Amino acid sequence: MKQTITNKMKSFMLLIAVMFLSSAAFAAKVDLPKFSPVAGTYTSVQTVSISVLVTTATIRYTLDGSSPSTTKGTIYTGPITISTSTRIKAIAYASGRNYGAELTVEKFFSNSYYGLFTASVYESKYTGSDGVEHNTAFNGNYVYNVLLGKEFKVGSGKRNKFSTDIKFTNAGGRHFTPIDLTASQMAGNTVLKGDDYAYTSSYDSYMRLDFKVGYVLNSKSKKISQTFSLDLQNVTNNQNVFSQSYDNGSKTIMTTYQLGFFPNFIYKLQF
Repeated sequence: MKQTITNKMKSFMLLIAVMFLSSAAFAAKVDLPKFSPVAGTYTSVQTVSISVLVTTATIRYTLDGSSPSTTKGTIYTGPITISTSTRIKAIAYASGRNYGAELTVEKFFSNSYYGLFTASVYESKYTGSDGVEHNTAFNGNYVYNVLLGKEFKVGSGKRNKFSTDIKFTNAGGRHFTPIDLTASQMAGNTVLKGDDYAYTSSYDSYMRLDFKVGYVLNSKSKKISQTFSLDLQNVTNNQNVFSQSYDNGSKTIMTTYQLGFFPNFIYKLQF
C-alpha cells in the first residue's frame, strides 16, 4: 500500500511558484542617438552634434571606437569638434525601474505528458532629468505562456515514440513614439513626434500559437535513433508588428511585421 501511494505521487508532480512582487532599478536605453553631420568622408574640420528624441536623457559617447555604457564614456554637453578620422559611438539612457509579479505552474514530465504555465504582470518606467516618469519601449504590462505536451509509445516492443506539443504566447504590445507624418513628408525621412509623445503609443498585443509533432524511430539494436519532427510556428499567421517607419516613396507610414506562419521540418540521426 505504501509503495502504491509513492508511485502516484511521482506520477503527478506539480510545482507552483508562489506569486511574488519584485522591483529593480536600472539605467534604461531610451532612444538611438542621431549624429549631425552623418558618418562620411570630409575634407575639413567637422562639428558633430548628437541628439535623441527624449531630450531629458543622458548621452555618453566615445571617440576610440569602444562601446560606451552608463558608466563608460564622456557625458555629452555640446557639439564635438573632429579634425581627424574618428569613430564615434554613443548611447542615451535615463534612470528607471521594473516592478511586477510572476506566477509559474508546472507539471513535470510523468505518465508521458507535461505542462507549463507562466504569467507576469509588470511596469517598466524611466525617469528623465525633468523628473517625469515615462513608459520604456518594453512596458507591455503583461505576458503569459502555456505549454502542453504528450508522448505515446508505439511500434514493436513500444520502442518508438510519437510526440506532440502546443505552445501559446500572449504579451502586451511594445510602446513606441508615433511618427509625425507631416514633418516626415517635409523632411523626406522618418521624424518622430516630440518629447510629450515619447513612448505614449503601443503596438497591438503579441500573439503566437505553435504546434509541433515528432516521431522517434529506434532500431532493434538500440544503436541508431532517427527523429522526424514538424514544427508549425505561428499557426494562425498572426500579424505581429515589428516596427513602423516613414516611406518617402509612398509618403505614408509603413508597418513591418514579424515572421508569419512558418513550417519547419527537422530530421536528426543519432548513433
